[in-house]
Amino acid sequence: IGFLPGKNIYVASLPMAKPSETVTVNDGEIITLNPTMVRKSIAGKEVVMYGYNGQIPGPMLQAKQGSTFTVNVKNEIDMPTSIHWHGIRLENANDGTVGVTQDAIEPGGSFTYTVTVPDEGIYWYHPHVREDIQQDMGLYGLIHVTPKNNDVVPGVDREEFVILDDILL
Repeated sequence: IGFLPGKNIYVASLPMAKPSETVTVNDGEIITLNPTMVRKSIAGKEVVMYGYNGQIPGPMLQAKQGSTFTVNVKNEIDMPTSIHWHGIRLENANDGTVGVTQDAIEPGGSFTYTVTVPDEGIYWYHPHVREDIQQDMGLYGLIHVTPKNNDVVPGVDREEFVILDDILL
């Protein structure tokens, strides 16, 4: 039996998914990453999907190495969820692994993460509840941690980040 989000929801009543934006997160800043229900047109058919802050993929978070920021999450989807900060070394209480480091965020519920990014690099965030559904339906995003000392990185004209995902509905 398959599953698509938004059972019994009038698809046209949902906002269209927005493309991912880059959000610069400063040390000590508080941001919001809410899982929401959105609609997207795929192969000429409008479907209900999930997005962080209405975006698929979710916003790319750009932070400086060593910074700490707070992420407020309100679950606005129809399933329990969490946010796991993949590859980032942080306190267990903020890891987002349901059943191990936290309880799931129930629909309508909230959770606050404190995220410290000790290492430069590219990371990603995603739920750790029904990943087979929530990730495939749009809940994922990038984290770009820039080095504390930019002198060690050779200059470039620009950086491009690409997320590849396939979808089978």
